[in-house]
Amino acid sequence: MSAAGPTRWWGLALLGRALWWTSWWGGPLVVTAVLIAAVFPQTRPLVPLTVAVWVSYAVHELGHAAAAVARGAESSRVRLVRRGAGLAVLAPALAPVDTRVIALAGPVAGAVSGLSLVGVVGAAMAVSWPLLALPGLVVVVHHAVNLLPFAPDGRHVFRARGGAPAV
Repeated sequence: MSAAGPTRWWGLALLGRALWWTSWWGGPLVVTAVLIAAVFPQTRPLVPLTVAVWVSYAVHELGHAAAAVARGAESSRVRLVRRGAGLAVLAPALAPVDTRVIALAGPVAGAVSGLSLVGVVGAAMAVSWPLLALPGLVVVVHHAVNLLPFAPDGRHVFRARGGAPAV
């Protein structure tokens, strides 16, 4: 199957494909951060931040896909596709409460994976924990912005509110 075509949900094996699809911007971003940090040591926290943003972006979309399957979508109908500058998950329509849970799953998965990666990559590079606070905050805000009412995931959360039972 081509990298640009739809791909079925096959579990966590899609993380590699998701990273490959985003490699056109993620790979150069990480390489640039590493080169800048090699020249300017005070910029070393950029490396864990760029790795976290790249990987957590893919995990964000996979979080949506996993939640869709967990909420009852037939796994053969859930697809990860390249859309514009990034990725998207296509899933069949579900109940409003399911839609809300699926919309929330992406930002939560992305923020948790991003924070974890900031810590792991930062520790591997011997970056002190206080210097990792700002990259960690950036990763969390990066995913939280998606939950604003006018943002892609936020639109689903707030549109699904009408009449849906609270979870």
